[in-house]
Amino acid sequence: MAKQKTTIDLNLFEENSPFFGQTVLRDVLIPNLLGNETNEILYWAGKELARQYPLSSIEDTILFFEKAHFGTLVLNKRTNHSLIYRLIGTHVEKRIKNVKNVSFNLEAGFLAEQIQQQEMNYTEAFYEIDTRKRVVTITLKQDTKDLEPIEQADVFFTLTKKDDSLDDQLF
Repeated sequence: MAKQKTTIDLNLFEENSPFFGQTVLRDVLIPNLLGNETNEILYWAGKELARQYPLSSIEDTILFFEKAHFGTLVLNKRTNHSLIYRLIGTHVEKRIKNVKNVSFNLEAGFLAEQIQQQEMNYTEAFYEIDTRKRVVTITLKQDTKDLEPIEQADVFFTLTKKDDSLDDQLF
């Protein structure tokens, strides 16, 4: 097995940036440990993470993406059997620009499992990176004909966005 080597320019990160630690783990350590199996394992790890944190709505899923520094998730198009999301934002742009062989399989797997749980349709995802625009397109394909029941979580997490105007009134 050929050893992967990833280099990251440390000058790209601001002091105390939360992105640095995540980038070192996601884009250096994990690929070095998993080698050629990185993409498949990250996809299934994303699905497992979604099972550990089942969210009650797409709004909560979008908020989770932001809080986890996965990026900003925007619905681009919906058809009967597919959904197309764009993943955008500073961290996404920096990863695309600066990390060779960057993977968004964790995000794709997480989104596929969340949508599967929320809509009760078997769902798989794949992604494409637009290196020029520095955005990721995640396409979800749903099997609406499979009538086999989907095991649903007993408890769903609900995230709420903090209203900063309330803080101003309290202090």
